[in-house]
Amino acid sequence: MNTKPLLDLIGQLESGGNYNAKYSQGNATEDLSQFTVREILRKQYRWGRMTGSSAFGKYQFIRKTLSSLLDDLDIPDNARFTPQLQDELAEELLERRGLSRWISGRVSDEWFM
Repeated sequence: MNTKPLLDLIGQLESGGNYNAKYSQGNATEDLSQFTVREILRKQYRWGRMTGSSAFGKYQFIRKTLSSLLDDLDIPDNARFTPQLQDELAEELLERRGLSRWISGRVSDEWFM
């Protein structure tokens, strides 16, 4: 299944489609792809302490979720937080939430939402 339309819908609702968004700054322009995931986790820690949320990127990954995804997918600490990586992480998160079961009809639209 092509997940791009679903990812774009989620990204639009979460951040206006901005891969550089931070919680409360949907129009942020700092290029997050210039940072490694290790650096992003540190930035999230500081940002979360300042704002109350560590949400970063197009899909507004919170620090705990991002860390878990990186571990589960064996993403190296020096990988860049690129749009491609954000999409890959979002797809994995959708899978964790039952994407395959939804596609196969084993769960309802309402359950998946």
